[in-house]
Amino acid sequence: MGSKQTYAILFLLLLASVAGTFAVFQFYVKERWIELGKHELEEEKLRTKIKDMEEKFFRTNPEAILELWRNKKQPWMNASAQRAEFFQFIPFEPTEPPSEGVIPKFYYKEEFPKLKQQLSDEAYNNGTAINALNFGVPEPSIYGRGTNPPVSEILQHMNRYKYGMEMIRLLLRAKVTSITRLEFWPPVTAHKGLGGDIRTRTTGYTFTIRMKDLVSLLDNMRLEDQYFNIEAIKITNQNLRDANHILNVEMVVKQAGYKPISEAEAASALTADGGSNQLLTNLFGGGLRRNATEPPKVSIFKKIMMLFPF
Repeated sequence: MGSKQTYAILFLLLLASVAGTFAVFQFYVKERWIELGKHELEEEKLRTKIKDMEEKFFRTNPEAILELWRNKKQPWMNASAQRAEFFQFIPFEPTEPPSEGVIPKFYYKEEFPKLKQQLSDEAYNNGTAINALNFGVPEPSIYGRGTNPPVSEILQHMNRYKYGMEMIRLLLRAKVTSITRLEFWPPVTAHKGLGGDIRTRTTGYTFTIRMKDLVSLLDNMRLEDQYFNIEAIKITNQNLRDANHILNVEMVVKQAGYKPISEAEAASALTADGGSNQLLTNLFGGGLRRNATEPPKVSIFKKIMMLFPF
């Protein structure tokens, strides 16, 4: 009996050893074996590719090829950079966020009236009458007791107003006599390219100006270092006997800005320390109409009475 038990134990040990060896092979060695086969196949493909390249580029200087490639690419890069400078929105200085510990709505109540007064003073010194233009920016009084707006919301309002100030200054430099209306439309992506997007921003004006100053305004916009396009214009002259009488003008102006892909994917458009072109993406989400995504309505200006070629 003793020898039979010994044989049985030896058999069981042998069986366990075989089972263990099979398990190791099945769950570990087999996977490594397959992986090794893939690596060997990849190695063979790489060797074939290297041999093919050695035959194709025999006695070729890699530096010479790279230099030739750079010389062909650089003119295109220079031209692209020059065009990118042309497609930029009118710049403005973004608002600095309030200091730590300052409540945003109190910061808004203190700083926003300063911007309004600054614009009013500039218009007065220029001899231009302007209506109470807020560019769709709410008054600080909307933040009453119990409200606590985030800093990002306050900065968005301030930066929107600053952009509106720049668009007003565009007319002030042309010596307009009065500005009664200015309306923004949200940015529209006009073109998506491999290197970046071109976005457009449309602004509608209603103002009065003398004929000679209007001609100078349109001519200066044509010669600007930035993209401006007159989409529509309506001119009304209520005194035909006077060639230099004050004209009533309704005008739609379009700007375009280029945004590289790398910049577009880097961060959100509205940030506390972002540049003016970054801010423009989400700065005008609401617009001044019921539907913020609708295009400029031609009915505002009825019918184009005069077009100026550029």
